[in-house]
Amino acid sequence: YAVLVLVTDYDCWHQSVAAVDIGEILRVMKLNVELAQRLIGRLTGIISQRERNCACARALDGAIVTERALIPPRLLSELAPLLNRCLSA
Repeated sequence: YAVLVLVTDYDCWHQSVAAVDIGEILRVMKLNVELAQRLIGRLTGIISQRERNCACARALDGAIVTERALIPPRLLSELAPLLNRCLSA
């Protein structure tokens, strides 16, 4: 698990920052959403390349009991990032 915290409203705790209005908070929040999306995208690429030697790397093996031919192609496509290794077997 990980926590990502991005501040949107510094005036709520920092004495040297002037009060901000909702427009400024929403502007910063939009920037923070964009930053979080870029960060998660980068981390996903980095984490997916890491070698896993623990049992958790194979936790889904055998978990999908549905016959592969019965899984709709669209669902297979949507689940591919998570389950491609399991579903291609």
